Order: sequence, then C-alpha cells, then structure tokens
Amino acid sequence: MIVTKEAISRRAFAVPLIVGLVVFCVLGLAMAPMFRASLSGVPMAFVNLDEGVQLPTGGSFNAGDAIESAVTGSTSSDNAEASIVWTKLESREDLDAAMLRGDFYGALVIPSDFTNQAMEGQKAVAQVLQEGVSSFAAPSALSPEIAQAAQAQALQAMAADVMQAQKTAAKPTIDVVLNTAKNPMVAQNMQLAISAMCAQAGVQPNVASVGSADMGDSPLAPMMSVQFMVLPLFIMSLAMGGVFVALRWSRIHSSRAAKTREIGIQVAYCAVASLIAATIAYGMVSLIGGIEIGVQALLLLWLASFCLMVAMTGLCDIAMPLGVIVMVVVFALGMGTAVLPDAMLPDFWADMVLPWAPQFCIGEGLRGIIYLGEGAFDAGVAPLLAWAFVGVAAYAVAIALPPRAEEGSASVSE
Repeated sequence: MIVTKEAISRRAFAVPLIVGLVVFCVLGLAMAPMFRASLSGVPMAFVNLDEGVQLPTGGSFNAGDAIESAVTGSTSSDNAEASIVWTKLESREDLDAAMLRGDFYGALVIPSDFTNQAMEGQKAVAQVLQEGVSSFAAPSALSPEIAQAAQAQALQAMAADVMQAQKTAAKPTIDVVLNTAKNPMVAQNMQLAISAMCAQAGVQPNVASVGSADMGDSPLAPMMSVQFMVLPLFIMSLAMGGVFVALRWSRIHSSRAAKTREIGIQVAYCAVASLIAATIAYGMVSLIGGIEIGVQALLLLWLASFCLMVAMTGLCDIAMPLGVIVMVVVFALGMGTAVLPDAMLPDFWADMVLPWAPQFCIGEGLRGIIYLGEGAFDAGVAPLLAWAFVGVAAYAVAIALPPRAEEGSASVSE
C-alpha cells in the first residue's frame, strides 16, 4: 500500500484534532462532578439531652424541644431532598458510635442544662428592664412638654440598657460535633452553616471535631493533600503500566509458556514500579507540601498503585485498546470521587461511579490515616483488591488466547 504525501498531510491535521477531542472529553468527565457539586442530603445527627425546668406556676418548659422542632422539623430523615437530613439519636454514646462508623458528617447536641442557661440569660435582661421601669418617673412640677421629653429620653436610655444587657448576657451553648475524618470539605461547610444558624438563634456553639491533623495554615490543604496524592499516583500507575506492556508487546503473544513467564515479569515490574509511583506521590505532599502524613499513607498508595498497574497490564495483555480505554474511562469518571463525598456528588456519580471507583477508596483510606491514625488496611481496601482481581482474571484470559507469534514473524520477514 502506497501512502501519498496528501494522505500524510491529512493525517497530520486529523491526529491533533482527535487527540485534543479525547483530552477534552477525559478532562470534562474528570471535572464535571466538581463543577456540579452541591450539598444535598447531608446526614447529620441531633441529640437533645435538655432536661428542662419546672415552672413556679406549674408545668414545665424545655427550650431544647423548641430548638429540636425548629431544626429538624422540615429536614427529617424522610426528606432526602433537603440540604441537611437530620436523624435524632437518644444518647451521646449512640452518637459517638455512629461517628466512628462514619454514619454522619456532624451533629448538634443540646446539653442537659440548656433551658437553665437560656433562662439565666433572660433573667439578667429582665432585671435590667425591671430596674429601668421602677426608676422611670417624671417630676410632676414640670410642664407637659418637658415631662414628655424627659420620658422619651428615659425610654431611650432604658432601651439602650436592655440592648446592652442582651449583648452581654451569657448565651446558652450547644455542642457541635464535626466529622472531619469523614470529609473535611463537608465539615468546613457544615461549620459555617451551623455557626450562622446559631448566631441567628442567639446560641453559642462549642465546636469539636472527630479526627484532627496538622494540615498547615492553608484552608485548601485538607482537600488538596488527598487530591495531590491520588491524581499523580493514578496517572503514573497507568502510564508506567501501559508503556511497559507496549514495549514488550510481542512477548505476551507468543507461546503459553512464554506468556506465563512474561506475566510473571509484569507482576514483578508492577511491584517495583508501584513503589516508585507511591513514593513520588507521597513525597509531593509530605516533602514539597510540608504536610505531616504517616508512613501508613505510603503503604496504602503502594497497594493502590500495584492494584491499578495489575489491572492495566492485564487488560492490555488481552488487547492494548481495551486496557487503555477502560483505564482512561476509570480515570475520567472516578477522579472527582477522591475528594468529593457522596453528599456533594451529582446523582450519576454518587449512584453509578462511587461504588467501584478506586479513587474513592484511596481517598477514604488516606483520610482515615491522616485524621484517625488508622493503618493502611483499616479503612477497607476491598475495592482496590477487586481491581487487582480484574487484572489477574485478564492475565488468565491472555494466557488462554491463541498465540499470535506467526503474525509477528511474518511482518518481520516482510
């Protein structure tokens, strides 16, 4: 077949356009969930421990019940469309257990003396008001105009005293528990929303976090530390695995004995190359970024990279286009799941992508290590091992395929 200069010229124009279109589609899919992210159905817990007070006139009053009704009335667990979905728990022990399981992104806890706190603050305001009323009197000898002016001035002074008393009166406090280990981005958003809600209600929040880490002064560090490990790790794993298979393509399509030997070499290569990729990704954050991350993170990154390389090389052994297409799609669809939680992901990503995305598993594992001090295998690595199983199954299929050595020898002889 003779290839003319015109055909080569047309290809020279077509190839860059095709490459640009592919890059556009891949980056578009990778960035789509981030552009469309919004908080929806964030699970939060509500614990009301307020004991209330007995009124002198009979009956009782419980300010915590009023807060509970106002907060959870329109956002119960039956309303999944709300930004925050509240679930009532009965005790602090139930809350602690649920937080460790990662059931909620945060919680509001009304303390047992909340009503007493609220009434003490109101007593201070009432006392100032009572003193102002009792001292309010206009001398009768003054003319009506002067008396009216004196009354107005006294009323203004009393109003100012009452407002000052309201500002200085002790505000009732509630406990706000944020599950930073589950997702620091959602925890930050919840803290802002709850702080604004407490300010409107005249309540002082006491904020505590489940999980803590020294992430430096940058507010973006909790998000970027995970993303800057997952993104380069994924790219290096696919690139190193795919290039290795391409360079040794002819060997995997020879005899079955040669195939088996070549796959053994591939697995050994994956073990070494994945350690290099994990070390680079780990070093980018811990050394360059100056963020303290335990060595358990390096072990998790090594395991993740190894599983991805095994899947990549196994699928490429069957057919190079198959491995490239599958892993590029996995990269494009799953990258947003490394940082964004299910509560912020669009429905398609939350329902169809997140359950199998390796990036989500890596991100969850890194957050468990950073914020809870967990081990590399404590956060659940089953999805990562599933991708390694895909690679092993692909190896078996590649070995079972008939040899194609004749095609290669024929092309060489020609």
